[in-house]
Amino acid sequence: MWRHERSHRYELAGDITGFAPRFSQQIVTFRPNTTFVPENASDFWNPNVQQAWLDIVPEGLGYVEVKDAKQRDNLPHPIHDYVNNTVFTTSMTHQLHCLHTILNAYNTMSVTLDNPALKYNPIQQPWHVNHCFEYIRQAIMCAGDVALEGAATTFPIGLDGEDQGGSDGWDAKHVCKDYSQIIAYLEEKTINHVKWIS
Repeated sequence: MWRHERSHRYELAGDITGFAPRFSQQIVTFRPNTTFVPENASDFWNPNVQQAWLDIVPEGLGYVEVKDAKQRDNLPHPIHDYVNNTVFTTSMTHQLHCLHTILNAYNTMSVTLDNPALKYNPIQQPWHVNHCFEYIRQAIMCAGDVALEGAATTFPIGLDGEDQGGSDGWDAKHVCKDYSQIIAYLEEKTINHVKWIS
């Protein structure tokens, strides 16, 4: 059963170890933006599109060093790639990495199906794409965003000229963490300053 009182320790979509602070919240209206997901699948690899993705992730892609790990509760096992440091990644940046990975695989398949003469590389590591679908499914269910969404405004008209109905989610208002605060904090705590997403 849900409760109205707020825990002194846990925050929805927050960090239970005490490493990350609480970030302020703001109301954000979702609007379509084809910069990240162009209509033409082959445009996904355009440098401007890839730069847009890099612009929304912090340096180090959320890989952070926890220097006082012995003072933290509930830490997962550290990432093995950093032998002399206690390093973890963050869920938000992992989710963005996974979404980019799925889009890369989808666009590779789409371009190849539309133009079989092209010799695009086959999807690398299909297990990674499957991992990403499952990871994002659990992240969506964890956050449980129940913002109300209205009628679709961007879906194409059906073949019969009728409105296809449903919701595209645009113009709905959501309670979100201040993304600029999250990026600034993660860049302050990063293990490296490399910009990458996949």
